[in-house]
Amino acid sequence: FFVRSKMISLTSGTAAAELGVGELGGKGYNLALCSERFPGYVPAAAAVPAARYQEHIATIPGLAEEIEEIERLSRSIGSGTVSPEMEAIAYSSNTSTNMSTSISEERFRAVRQAILSQPVCNEVMIGIIRFLQDLPRGAAVSCRSSATVEDGAKASYAGVFETFLNRRTAEEVADGILGCWASMWSDEVFEYRRVQHAMLPDAGSGPSSSPTGPR
Repeated sequence: FFVRSKMISLTSGTAAAELGVGELGGKGYNLALCSERFPGYVPAAAAVPAARYQEHIATIPGLAEEIEEIERLSRSIGSGTVSPEMEAIAYSSNTSTNMSTSISEERFRAVRQAILSQPVCNEVMIGIIRFLQDLPRGAAVSCRSSATVEDGAKASYAGVFETFLNRRTAEEVADGILGCWASMWSDEVFEYRRVQHAMLPDAGSGPSSSPTGPR
């Protein structure tokens, strides 16, 4: 059973715990601490810092602006101050809409598709390749979210973001990381946020993804 003494940053190769909770999220940071304090008991793992999510969003024309608009609308709906103009932005003809958030699923889907359509940067892909090379041949890993708001004092976001299992190739792991990032943009996430009065990762601190394995 392959183990690593310390959870690493996928892009720098340094100990992940050094990045702090702001870059790893609560789940990733606590896993990193466990890997340092209990070497030999934690499966090999690596984390993609949240900053890489921000950079990914910035490479897609118009996406940061669309995300900012959706978040502004969500905050206004949550405070009960949404204006008729903003309602018009949220609604469009023939769209399915979550009544509690008043944001069309088509808008969420468009954001997810934009995130998935842009490959991860070369730095992340190189980190994935190196990480997989250290594992036993044929080992499968899982890609799990560790959003910057997960496992917090006020909300856990447990089960809200997606997990991708049995990833063996670099391309599969990269797709899993993108899938974790994209899973933030859904009715379920925004409804959870509304009910729990919880924070949402903003465009500057999105989910980090932790390929962990072998499984």
